[in-house]
Order: sequence, then structure tokens, then C-alpha cells
Amino acid sequence: MRKSVAHNTIWLTGSLVAQKVLSFVYFAIIARQLGVEETGLYVFALAFTALFGIFADFGLTPVVIREVAKERDHSQFSPSVKTRLIVSLRLKALFIVISAVAAVGFAKLLGYEERTIMIVLATSGVMMLDAIHVFAYGILRGVQNLRYEAIGMFGGQLLVVLLGGYVLFNTQSIFLLVGALAVGSLFNVINGVYHVWRAGIKIPFSYKISFGDIKGLLLMAWPFAAAGILARGYAQIDVILLSKMTGLTAVGLYAVPSKIVFAFQFIPIALAAALYPAMSRAFVASREKLSRIVQISMSYLMFLAIPLIVILLTMSPVIIKYVFGDAYLSSVILLQILSISMLFGFIDFPIGSLLNAVHKQHLQTMSMFITLVTNLGLNLLLIPRYGALGATIAAVVGQTVLFSTGLYFARNVIHWDVSVLLSRAVRMLASGGAVAALALALLPRLTSFLEYLSQSGQTLYLFAVLLGSLAGLGIVYIILIFVLRAITIAEVKTFISTYIKRNV
Repeated sequence: MRKSVAHNTIWLTGSLVAQKVLSFVYFAIIARQLGVEETGLYVFALAFTALFGIFADFGLTPVVIREVAKERDHSQFSPSVKTRLIVSLRLKALFIVISAVAAVGFAKLLGYEERTIMIVLATSGVMMLDAIHVFAYGILRGVQNLRYEAIGMFGGQLLVVLLGGYVLFNTQSIFLLVGALAVGSLFNVINGVYHVWRAGIKIPFSYKISFGDIKGLLLMAWPFAAAGILARGYAQIDVILLSKMTGLTAVGLYAVPSKIVFAFQFIPIALAAALYPAMSRAFVASREKLSRIVQISMSYLMFLAIPLIVILLTMSPVIIKYVFGDAYLSSVILLQILSISMLFGFIDFPIGSLLNAVHKQHLQTMSMFITLVTNLGLNLLLIPRYGALGATIAAVVGQTVLFSTGLYFARNVIHWDVSVLLSRAVRMLASGGAVAALALALLPRLTSFLEYLSQSGQTLYLFAVLLGSLAGLGIVYIILIFVLRAITIAEVKTFISTYIKRNV
């Protein structure tokens, strides 16, 4: 069993990292080739349909994962689980169609121009395919086989990059770019359904069900649906409001820093997923151990967040200019401001995992609701006056509120050793400050050298120098961390052997 979990974690984490790298490179190419406004249109259409995509699932997939995981024989389900799978499948099919129709209908209702509506229609097709493969992969997760999901997600992303890259360098058609996404999603549908079939899992669609079966399943699904709606609303509402209040150019400028910051989210997600089993066990066995796990994980995520923030604060002019192009130079200040949210964004994940582990999911949902309301209010207030800058400020405040409310709800769950956390934070910030000073000192010469490489057409060398410079700053930070003993090598070894290896 443990070996199976370890393999699943390795496959999924490896796939997630590879996907993030491919996705980031692909988005950089899109931004450069399409320009600001067309990139804004592309990002808006995906964000708009993604908002409706959560209704296409309505919390059914987490229920399916849980129900399938209960069964010992996955080729022959018990009557209750079989009924729930059939009801889930039928409701899923209905919700997918309703969500796609609603996405296009609301786009028309909100008064978007015809071309925008047509692209929303196209991305709704992608959303429908995504909803199908998410359901299929949910079944595979229930049987504790994440290998095929990991392969499928990476393979689908690779197909999107290859086909989309061809489109970008030949026709630059947004409709064809959406077509590339559809191919990647269709690949995942085929991959997911095929491996569900190979696992011997059969879900007969023609099966008599009652209204009570539907009601019972929806009651099980609604808490997951509520959490998903809040999370998706918080993630997408700024883009939608920007498109309506300011225009697609503002969406394009805002999308670049958002993509950069979001690209690093896999770090806290992966760590929280690895530590969640340990938190759940410690809640039963030892509150002291639970406290230690939470605070150590917060320390390590802070350790990882600070250099990223420092690099984005100091090096954003060259990152934006040479990765995305001169058209996005207005995004520099947005990236610098948004990077600050990474600190609370990272260390909030252990708080959320803690509340879930101690069966206080309702408090985590409440925290997300407060954050969504705050973010929505600030966006409505700031976007009309400041455009993309207003959305950026709202995002930073929203992330701060999410962390603060979660910390407030978790204040009595464990004992917090504030002095240790503050001591580590001060030393890490001192290391980050030293790296920031070094980066600012090197920036003029680095900029001149990169400009020379750009003018002479040495693009690959330019990217190698830029990546090497960023990596060098990261190495200096790590050295300073150990010199100042914010974290020791012995602590890192203990953390990996005690909490990571034993829980994957």
C-alpha cells in the first residue's frame, strides 16, 4: 500500500512539475506572438468558461473518488456504490451541457462582442472535454492508480504545446489555439476512459434510479461544490471583471504576472499533499507532533517563497522584457506587487491542510468565502479607477485575508511557537535582503549584456544567461540561509526522512 502511494506521489508530482514548465513556456510564446490584446482575449475566454466548469462537476468527482476507494473489488461494486456512480455519471452529463450553455448565454447577456462569444463557445467545448476526463481520472484515483493520469496530463499538455506552437508561428489564430487545447483534452478523455475500461470498471448508463438517490448524492457533493465554487470564483473573477470594466488589453497585461506567480503554486501544493497524511495521523496520536509538522512546513515554504519574491521584485524588468517582450513592460510593476502575495500564498497551504486534517473543513470554507467577498469588493472598487493595478492590489489583499482568517480559525487547534517562527523569518528575510542588494547591483550590467545578446540575435544564449543569473541568486540565498542558520542541513535531512519519505 505504502509503495503504491509513493509511486502515485512520484508520478503525479513529476507530471505536475513538467506540466508547469511546459505551460509556462507555452504561455510566454503565446504572449509574444499574439500581443497584449489578443492574449487578453485568449486568457479571458479560458477564465470565463473555467468559472462555469466548476458547475459541470459540482463536487461529484471527490465523492466518486471517496466511494470507489471504499471498495475492495473494483470490478464488482456494492449496490450502493454502483448506484452512486451511475447517478454521478448521469448528473455529470447533464451538468456539463448546462454549464456550456450557461457560459455562452452569460457571455451574450453581459454584452461581449460576437467574436468574443464565439471564442467562449469554443472554449466551452474544451471545458466539456475537461469535465469528462476529470471524472474518469477521479475513478482511477479511487482505485489508487495515478500513473495514467500523470502520463495523460503531461502527454495532453505536450500535444497542446506542439500543435499550438505550430499555430502561433504560422496563422496566430485564437480559434486554432483553442483547437489545440481541445486535442489535448480529447487525448485525456481517451486515455482516462480507456484505462477505466482496462481496470475492469463498468458503469451501466441504463439503470433505474430514484429521486432519493439523486438527492442523497447531491447532499454528499454540495460541500465539495461549495469549496470549489469559492476557490474558482476567487481565482477567475478578477479577469472577468477586468475584461468588462477595463478591456482585454488590461487582461493581457494582468495575465503575465498572474501566470508567473501561479507557476510556482505546485511547490506548496505538492508539500501539503505529502504532509496531509502525517497531519491526519498526528491529530489522533499527538497534538505536539501536529504542531511541529505545521510549523516546520510553514518554515520551509517561507524559505522557498522569499527568494522567489526577491528575484521577482528585483529582476522583473529583465524577466518581462526578454521573456514576454517590450509590449508587456507595463506589467513590471504588476509583477512586483503580485509577487508579495507569494509569501502568504505559500504558508497558507499548511493552514488549510491543518483545518482539513482536524475535521474543521467548514472553517476553511468560511475563510475562502470571506476572501472571495473581500476580493470581489476590492475589484469592483479599484478596477474602474486603476485597471490592472487595482486587480493586482485586490489579489494581494485577498491572499493576505485568506491566510489571516485561516490562521485565526486555527489559532486554538495547536500550540504555536511564535518565537521560533519569527526567528526563522528574520534570518530568512536578512538573507533575502542581501540577495536583493546583490541583484540590484548586478542588474545594470546584466541588462546591458542581455540587450547586446538580443540585438545580436543570440536568443538561446540570452535565455541561458538569464536563467543562470536567476539560479545564481537562488544559490547565494541558500548559502546565506545555512550560514545564518535559519535552517540547518541536519533539519532538512530530518524533515525529509521523518515527514516526506514516510508519507509518500
